[in-house]
Amino acid sequence: QIEVGVVARKAQTNSAENLHVVYATQQAGNSGWQKLPLEPEFSLVSFKYDVPFVQGGYTIPAIIVLHSDASGAGRAAEVLGVYVKVLKAPG
Repeated sequence: QIEVGVVARKAQTNSAENLHVVYATQQAGNSGWQKLPLEPEFSLVSFKYDVPFVQGGYTIPAIIVLHSDASGAGRAAEVLGVYVKVLKAPG
């Protein structure tokens, strides 16, 4: 199990209300789009994901994708950083 965290806030202009984030293994599935609420000030938003076990381990690096506006209206978010933390190792 991992935790994906983002330090972000609403943009100063044309701000998004939420930040959509996905953790993708590129081999054995993904977390699905997670809708994380944004505040006017920088704050930490996060979600947990149970990464599927792959016999022999992963050979392709995982990716994290951030999207601030699924509607295509140009809404924005400001991001300071992203992290992935292992919460529970397999076994």
